[in-house]
Amino acid sequence: LIETPVIIGSYKEGTTPICESHRIIVIDIKGSADLRKKISGNQLPDYIIFNEVKSNFTIGQNNLTSLKGAPRIVRGSFDCSFNKLTNLSDGPAKVSGDYFAERNPLALITKDNFKTSLKGTLYMD
Repeated sequence: LIETPVIIGSYKEGTTPICESHRIIVIDIKGSADLRKKISGNQLPDYIIFNEVKSNFTIGQNNLTSLKGAPRIVRGSFDCSFNKLTNLSDGPAKVSGDYFAERNPLALITKDNFKTSLKGTLYMD
């Protein structure tokens, strides 16, 4: 599922947390993460922030409507195919491999609304 996660810290969300015990976990992953068909709800859990993934990150085949909580940096490929995404606005800031977004009801993607620094190819239909 997730290869070698490293919890790099946690902090209270904002200045007024929901409750004192509400913490956010920030995670670096030394390998890959395959979360296909593993996410309940329409976005990643709001108490986890994926910072950097050293290889591939896959969140395809869920019912995601948002990429909120996606890793900030993916050193391999990023796959969010087969979801219900209408935009990629909360996706990673940097992807070193390919970006797979096929089989989503995406609106028109342009340089103005796709801010990811991408070394590979963006695949969508």
